[in-house]
Amino acid sequence: PVTNARLEGEFLTKLLIQVHHVNDFYIKKEQDQMRLLEKLAPVLHKPETWIIRPIEQAPPGATLEALVPLLVPNTHTTADKVDALHQFVGLCGEMDMLRKFSVLNYMAVTKIVKKHDHLSNVSLKDSVVTFVNSQQFYTSQLLGDIFTQAQSIASEAMAVVSGEAAGSKAAQVQCCICIEKLLMPVTLSCGHSFCYGCIAQSFCYDHNCPLCQRETELDLDLTNVLDDFAATFYNEDLAIQHA
Repeated sequence: PVTNARLEGEFLTKLLIQVHHVNDFYIKKEQDQMRLLEKLAPVLHKPETWIIRPIEQAPPGATLEALVPLLVPNTHTTADKVDALHQFVGLCGEMDMLRKFSVLNYMAVTKIVKKHDHLSNVSLKDSVVTFVNSQQFYTSQLLGDIFTQAQSIASEAMAVVSGEAAGSKAAQVQCCICIEKLLMPVTLSCGHSFCYGCIAQSFCYDHNCPLCQRETELDLDLTNVLDDFAATFYNEDLAIQHA
């Protein structure tokens, strides 16, 4: 390992700038989602009072996302309720993307500083991870609260829309780390699911699944500015450093 003061300073500055960008983006999206859910929740309250009739022969195990397109305005419910359900399904998708965004960026930071520390005499992992742990995109409980409320709305709506008894699909799955009901579940590429907060903490140390110990990743289909930054930095600046 070698040390170059200029490159170390540039590296840390660029990394912290990107973390701030991630945090600002997360805060805005989280607030937007909270406001939309506050608007939709009263509209979708007590679906048994506004569903005219359930979908006949609803596909077994269908999600709300699959059921909503089957609703016929003024047959199953009113047009404004169908529109609200479409908005709600879209919101649920955005919440899922945002929690993935949060976990992936947390993972990216830990990977970047771990690689940095391997190549440099200057150790940054502890201080940078401590800094990230103080950022809202990692510490905020708001998204978890929004997600939990949305799950409740979705469960009630699915039961009435499909004509099933409420709670008939509610088999609870536990996180094997905290041994509690999954909160904002995150599924790894090996198929095992954990609470968002639990797996983020675990990934501070390595990227093996805590259950099966396979080296694993989340679904990396999201654009990740920190991974892009890492690739650029290491391909260019560190190539110069080792020249």
